Amino acid sequence: MKTNETLDLFFERVGGELPGGWLEERVPDDQRDALIRLFASSEFFRDLFQANASWALSELDWASPPVDTVSLLFDEAVPISSTLAEDEFLADLRQRRRRCMLHIVWSSFVDPDGLDRALFAMSALADSVIRQSLLYSKEQLVARLGRPVGASSGEEQALLVVAMGKMGGYELNLSSDIDIMFAYNDPGETMGGRKSVSNQEYFTRQAQAIIRYLDSVTADGRVFRVDTRLRPFGDSGALVANLPALETYYQEHGRNWERYALMKARVISLAPAQHQEINDLFRHFVYRRYIDFGIIDGLRDMKRLIETERVNKDYDDDVKRGRGGIREAEFIVQSHQLTRGGRYPELRCRGFAESIEVLTDAGYLDKDYSETLHQSYRFLRQVEHALQALADRQTHALPTSPDDQQCVVGLLNQPSWASLAGRIATARTDIAERFDALLAEPGERRSLLLAGDSDNMTIDRGSIDELGLARAASFLPALDAFTANARLHLMDEEGLRRLQRLLPLLCQSADKLETSLSAFERVLSIVEAVLRRSAYLSLLAENPSALDRLVFLTARSRFIADRLQERPELLDELLFPDRLFTAPSRDDIAILLNQYRKRWSGSDLEAPMQDLRRFKDEIVFRVAASELEGSLPLMKVSDNLSFLAEVILDEAVTQAKTELELRHGTPGNSAGFAILAYGKLGGLELNYQSDLDLVFVCDGESGMTNGDKPIENYRYFTRLAQKVIHILTTTMLGGRLYEVDLRLRPNGESGLLVTTLSALTHYLWRDAWTWEHQALVRARAVAGDTGLIQGLEALRLDVLAMPRDERTLRDDVVSMRQKMRVQSLGGEKGDLASDLKYGEGGIVDIEFVVQYLTLRNASDSKTIARWSDVVRLLADLGESLAVDSKEAALLTNAYLTLRSIAHESTIALTDESSVERAATIMNQSAPLCRRLLPGL
Repeated sequence: MKTNETLDLFFERVGGELPGGWLEERVPDDQRDALIRLFASSEFFRDLFQANASWALSELDWASPPVDTVSLLFDEAVPISSTLAEDEFLADLRQRRRRCMLHIVWSSFVDPDGLDRALFAMSALADSVIRQSLLYSKEQLVARLGRPVGASSGEEQALLVVAMGKMGGYELNLSSDIDIMFAYNDPGETMGGRKSVSNQEYFTRQAQAIIRYLDSVTADGRVFRVDTRLRPFGDSGALVANLPALETYYQEHGRNWERYALMKARVISLAPAQHQEINDLFRHFVYRRYIDFGIIDGLRDMKRLIETERVNKDYDDDVKRGRGGIREAEFIVQSHQLTRGGRYPELRCRGFAESIEVLTDAGYLDKDYSETLHQSYRFLRQVEHALQALADRQTHALPTSPDDQQCVVGLLNQPSWASLAGRIATARTDIAERFDALLAEPGERRSLLLAGDSDNMTIDRGSIDELGLARAASFLPALDAFTANARLHLMDEEGLRRLQRLLPLLCQSADKLETSLSAFERVLSIVEAVLRRSAYLSLLAENPSALDRLVFLTARSRFIADRLQERPELLDELLFPDRLFTAPSRDDIAILLNQYRKRWSGSDLEAPMQDLRRFKDEIVFRVAASELEGSLPLMKVSDNLSFLAEVILDEAVTQAKTELELRHGTPGNSAGFAILAYGKLGGLELNYQSDLDLVFVCDGESGMTNGDKPIENYRYFTRLAQKVIHILTTTMLGGRLYEVDLRLRPNGESGLLVTTLSALTHYLWRDAWTWEHQALVRARAVAGDTGLIQGLEALRLDVLAMPRDERTLRDDVVSMRQKMRVQSLGGEKGDLASDLKYGEGGIVDIEFVVQYLTLRNASDSKTIARWSDVVRLLADLGESLAVDSKEAALLTNAYLTLRSIAHESTIALTDESSVERAATIMNQSAPLCRRLLPGL
């Protein structure tokens, strides 16, 4: 049957006729077949169209998104009058709702983006009818009881409607009920009415009225089914709770399933300013500050409940609650969010699509895994939509009637029921496989190693024997010492249970990796550090591969073991080997910092300072792990650590400027600020424990800032430098970012904190000592304003290229080296790091030779001094014939080898072979250094 004939027949049956030209004017060509299928397949749509035909044909903008119709009918239109009688208000509310539903159902099956638009529009409709009901009910109550006023705040209070579930996530179906909870902030009583009642009674009456407005069935139907059973204590609890009562409940009685239920919570009210406190309460209850592997057992319990209900209630044909259904897909995504959302706020999304995208981008879900899961979930949501569009029933069960099956086929434009059923089965299988794998128990049950009670805890030797460990005898002393630790006796029952699960796995991992006793003790020291934060015990017990990585890294590196003891949250990184063993580039580091930056708001400096420490620890941990694993050579290690310091310095300047500009504005007179780095950062040779040698420089120091409280430009730059130092050196929970050494500025410790470009130029040309020019060889501008950075680079090259008397230069350099030798004699004898650095033919000797040769020859060619790192300086010296290319290569190899051994002594465990290798290298380089720098 042709389109027009079908519609004409429909209008004839309902006692009307299709206006001429309506179809051509209102419905695009590519949507007409879908329209016919909708008329033919959905009794719900036909009823809606029949009841609203005149409005639909003359006023409805079919091409617009359905949420626009919701906004037009509720938010932009004249509000429903509070003078209406209640039955008139209910009728008006239902009439507006039916018109919205007509457009939403249309869009669901005619528009290519119909599902997304419909879910959002349904949620917006629920929001709108709640707001209208809040407004109407308030006007009815205020006339008799006055306005509710908080006893503590003295301000008028508002009823807060907390949307949860599908409504909270803006994902309501066509026939969904709405899960809501009622709350208010401040207890008190009403004022200004004929009768005063408590706020509790006032809001209870208002909540009851709202439920009645929405859920009661009249001649015009209902608006939404309302479910309030997710409130504290469920059906037996008060319908409305104030904020103090909610805080007490969630602190004392809150359960894991309630954390899960509140993940999508959002507040609707007539007073948005009152949302913050309850939002904060929910956030702190739902999300922990760390990756919460302690929730795993709670999630397993919820998963078992889902599986049990599915079996007991025979949900085989249910696309929501059956195996591989919608609920299981949502559980997969929300489990990841609940576990990690406390540590990573960007994961706290409400909608399924946004949540799975964020989890995938952050690396917590594999891309192929998440794409399949999302596609399967989305398809089942479309099927669910079609089931409910048949007759406006809240159903998720696949139809058994051939007629209903054919209607669903028509709505979804499928070739046949058999084909559609096959697609549904495939989607459910994809979800079910992922659901079954989620939260799987790691391995078989292990013997319990801890025996006795909390006051007298010992290691059960029999359980150790059952594990069959080759190194059991060597592990026992460490385990005995561990059980004697006082912290162990203060653990709660849940923490002890988690420890019991972890210890056998830990012993087996250490045994498998042939771990020494000292390395095993280091691993136990990390376990000891997290005894009071037992979620980390669960993290390791639930992820055996992460536990193996922990044992591997700590067995090889005391440095990593110490970092993990100080910052247990770094254990999270063990979950992601691809990320852990891949050191980020400079661009990657900047992108990662930007993720932290998104969490900061306002002018509060504490959060950025705390996050910068966590950010640095994460990157350093990844660099160290990559170096130990062998995927990162020495120069790349130094590059990454130097890039990290530069990004942090740049952010410190940005944060300091932001705070100062709020008060003082920005400096005028084309002023600029930059940081000149010397030493290891200047030479791109930063190691894990390097401090930062910095000089602060400004230009355009005369003039004033342009803010409400203007100050002199130079004073501004001094405060800017002080603020940067504060950000870098303040000791916080995560320690300091860096130690900062400012003694290389002009006139050293007696000099000004910030040097002007003109003063620095004068000093370097007229007053600087030779050793200061040596230091300038390894200097470069690393942060600040581009123009000033370029000026500093040009100044550096000009100063290094000034003509020098060769004998005077050599004598000055040798003299400074002799002074350093005398000072280094006070170091500890036999200390490998000190020997590598200060010994003859060692790191400092090679650096002095390079600095001497650069200063001696740069006047002939500035390009010799263009780089600040020793390796590239030696390469240019060799190319310019300032030194024989073979000798340059020998020094380069010696320098890199000695630095590599020094690195090993910091991060890993060195042995006698490293000492012997260093001695051989230094014996080879020492004569060459003395020949190139006579008198050395």
